[in-house]
Amino acid sequence: MLAVMEDQILIFCTSLQTLDDVQKISPALNSIPEIKSWSVDLEDCDKVLRVVSESYLMSGILNAIEKTGFNILEMPD
Repeated sequence: MLAVMEDQILIFCTSLQTLDDVQKISPALNSIPEIKSWSVDLEDCDKVLRVVSESYLMSGILNAIEKTGFNILEMPD
């Protein structure tokens, strides 16, 4: 019997402010093959980034966003 891996949902608060900022991080996130989807809620006060991935990629996502010049923190549960 094969074990089915559940997707990981990772939630971050960011310093993103505009759609232009979201476009700036897009290539970094899209280059990580394990990421199935991602979205940014610019209406939320924390500018929430939500990432759905096949595996736990916390450090990879943090590094990718920080390299684009934005701040990012994992949101507590």
